[in-house]
Amino acid sequence: MTNRIDQVTDTFVKQGVPVIVGEYGTIASDTQSRIAFCKTLSAFCHQRGIAAFFWDNGEEYDRVRYQWRTEGLSEALRESIS
Repeated sequence: MTNRIDQVTDTFVKQGVPVIVGEYGTIASDTQSRIAFCKTLSAFCHQRGIAAFFWDNGEEYDRVRYQWRTEGLSEALRESIS
């Protein structure tokens, strides 16, 4: 992950080209691993000036009740950019 993000940073961001990771997420893994991946990717992108957008198919966030289903994920995402 770090090599890819650094490659994008060197090729585009450092040349003044804005970069957006249009969507990222995880599936079929244990909760703590999913949270760690999302937090890490979000932090790497944020530190390098890349906008990253978390994608969810409704598994992590309940779009009817407006509540997170995965306890700790929203906190991890907020923490990754602070």
